[in-house]
Amino acid sequence: MTDNEESPKITPVVSSAQDYTRYVHFLYLGGIALCIWLVNKIISSMWLAFGEPIKGVVIGLSILISLLLAFFLWRHERVKGLAYEVVTELSKVTWPTRKELYAAVIAVIIVSVITSTILFLFDAFWSWITTKLYAL
Repeated sequence: MTDNEESPKITPVVSSAQDYTRYVHFLYLGGIALCIWLVNKIISSMWLAFGEPIKGVVIGLSILISLLLAFFLWRHERVKGLAYEVVTELSKVTWPTRKELYAAVIAVIIVSVITSTILFLFDAFWSWITTKLYAL
């Protein structure tokens, strides 16, 4: 290869959006479950103003409203694109290893114990001081 020739360009391996489809589906399923719970609470609270809510009707309405909302959002290209972007960005996150996580948890526990001890000592000291002052 001479200096005038261009070296072949290496294209990075980029995962297609199809690789993340199942994660987007899980995202939507989680959203549906959360929406069912939220709509159920809202309908039950509103219904209580008029009387005792009928559980079957409330749950049925919650499921129907949540599924219709999920279907609408799935068909909306902007929302669907945003869901794929979120999943793609989350796939770039470097998650800690078990060893790193263990070390971080131990560090948090140690710092919490030290901080709690210091706060306890300050509290005991100021309590002793105020007791002496009130005794005067």
